[in-house]
Amino acid sequence: MNQLSKRKVVIWCINVLISLIPISLLFSPFLNSLVIASLTFYSFILFYFKNKNSLILPKINKFILYPYLIFISFHFISLTYSSDILQGVSLLTRRTPLLLIPFIFYVNYEHLNTKVMLYTFLYGVFIVSVFTFFNACYSIYLNNESMDTFLNNYVRYFYVSFMPYQMHPTYFGLLLCTSLAVSFNFIFKKESILVQTFFCLFFLFNIYLISSQMTTFICLIVILLYFLRNLKKIYNALIYNILVSVIALVFISLILKGEYITTTIVKTFKIDNTSNLFFRASHFFTQGDITRKKNWGSACKVIERNFFLGVGLGDGVSEMQKHREKNTWIYKTKLNAHNQYFEELIHFGVIGFSAFIFVLGGIFYLSKDNFFYLSLFLIIFFGMITESILNRQVGITLFTFSLSFIVFGKNKNLNLDRSTKK
Repeated sequence: MNQLSKRKVVIWCINVLISLIPISLLFSPFLNSLVIASLTFYSFILFYFKNKNSLILPKINKFILYPYLIFISFHFISLTYSSDILQGVSLLTRRTPLLLIPFIFYVNYEHLNTKVMLYTFLYGVFIVSVFTFFNACYSIYLNNESMDTFLNNYVRYFYVSFMPYQMHPTYFGLLLCTSLAVSFNFIFKKESILVQTFFCLFFLFNIYLISSQMTTFICLIVILLYFLRNLKKIYNALIYNILVSVIALVFISLILKGEYITTTIVKTFKIDNTSNLFFRASHFFTQGDITRKKNWGSACKVIERNFFLGVGLGDGVSEMQKHREKNTWIYKTKLNAHNQYFEELIHFGVIGFSAFIFVLGGIFYLSKDNFFYLSLFLIIFFGMITESILNRQVGITLFTFSLSFIVFGKNKNLNLDRSTKK
């Protein structure tokens, strides 16, 4: 093997390893930590011991870099006025990927190959999804149960219990939605259209089985986004705008009729499992999300009393507990805010939160002209409405990986919409 071939193999391995950052979460948090630590160590050696002039380093947009550094700084600043220092340090430790993953992308920028990374990610999530599905089917076989039982009852937490590592359904859903976006991005390559179509259908089926309402909503947004992308390629601006308006009206009508549609499905198929997507959606349209309403209410009371600087990184839950009814489920389980935007307002107040919003605004600005990047951004953006994703290792990793992919991909002028067309 000549020197050039060896270099290509090394670059390929680096990109596969980087793509393993989110994939490793499907097997264990320890494996994820090991992958990040190994890549960080390699990147550190590369950055400090290799000739700087031989490294091609990107220029980071200042309108993202400075707010991001302010946001990171507030993690340390807030510890100075946090009562529960140990809890704050614990969360700070969990959030170290916020620094490490961008550093990995930054140092390895020259060798980033998005096609290798995306295909590795896609096949990794697909393999785990197939394993989970057949593991669940094997349970059906052993218990001599029907497929009707499988479709109605093998859902949500019960379904993810068949994964290699049992993950919260919503976070598995975020990985599935990201994989769906990747599949749509590659589906227009003629040589892989059948394979990618099958992948899309299989991911959609898994999204139903995890029965996460927000994940399902995000899934619909991703589908709609790529449908609009194709319409834009086919029709002129006038017809495109008319079609978008019609689609928007249909989408709004379906939401307004959501109670009737979901209730009809529940009655028609006699769905009585409270974890099933249609049962949960029917309950949501008729009664709303009572738990989150109460939880967000306690979060808002903490924000009102600590508007400018927040309560510090370690005191979020303890402060919310003061505004919750005792002996209720959210009080006993000591839930976090279950909304990342409220979470950052609680921790850092309006000042730190503003930095966080400026980061997201900068990412949106970079991604708005590229359907694939925009889909990655929206998956994270909407996921943070119902989950405090930066409080879990899987959420922190997926958040930082997706945003780093957008920032460094955009810096490299990677137009994935054009690059995937043949």
